Amino acid sequence: MLRRLDLPPVWMALSGLTMLLIALWTPWRFDADLWGWLAMLLGAGAIFLAAPQFLLAATPIMPRNDPDKLLTTGIFGFSRNPIYLGMLLILLGWGLILGAPPALLIPFGFAALIDKRFIREEEGRLLARFPDQAPAYLARVRRWL
Repeated sequence: MLRRLDLPPVWMALSGLTMLLIALWTPWRFDADLWGWLAMLLGAGAIFLAAPQFLLAATPIMPRNDPDKLLTTGIFGFSRNPIYLGMLLILLGWGLILGAPPALLIPFGFAALIDKRFIREEEGRLLARFPDQAPAYLARVRRWL
C-alpha cells in the first residue's frame, strides 16, 4: 500500500501542505505573489508540455516502469526531467505566494528526495534499456535544467 503512495505527486502534495503549515506559524512575511504565480505557471507549462510526449511515444509516464522509448526531443531536449522540474517550480511558486521564508526550504528538500528516490533509478533504467543512446543523452541534457 505505501509503495503505491510513493509517487512524486504525493510527495509534492505533502511538501505543499508542509509549506502551508510552516507559513501559518511564520510571523514574518514578504510579498512576491506575482513571481509565485509566474513560477507556478512555468511549472504547469513544463508538465503540460512533457506529459503528452509520453502518450505520443506510447511509453509509460509512471515512475518505476521500464521505458519503451527514450524521449529526447521537445522539452526533453532542455531537461531530462521536465515533469519533476515543473513540480519543483510549482512548489517554489507556492512558497513565494505564501511569503514565508522558512517554507521556501521545502522545495529544495523535495528536489533532493525526488533525485534520490526516483531520478537516479530512472536514469539507471534508461542506461539499461538504451545502452547506445542514453549515455549521449544523459551527457548532453542536464538533469533539471
